[in-house]
Amino acid sequence: MRKKSAEGPFHLYSDKESRINHYKRILRFLLPLAILNFVFGLGLLLNRLENLGNLVVALILAIPSWSYYQRIVQLEKEGKIRE
Repeated sequence: MRKKSAEGPFHLYSDKESRINHYKRILRFLLPLAILNFVFGLGLLLNRLENLGNLVVALILAIPSWSYYQRIVQLEKEGKIRE
């Protein structure tokens, strides 16, 4: 797919509903990974401090998850305002 650069940036998900669904799919991928790393980090941290890396990975995955969640909330709020 192509779009002339003079017409602005190309967005595959252009309407609110498709963007919300896209962000929700990303969250369904990121959140289980973050939770799994968090659980392993806490569970294994009691035995070994080397597994602190799992907690760091969980934090790293939580940051974009929070960002996508905020985008979903904002888009849903905009949709309710315009209805």
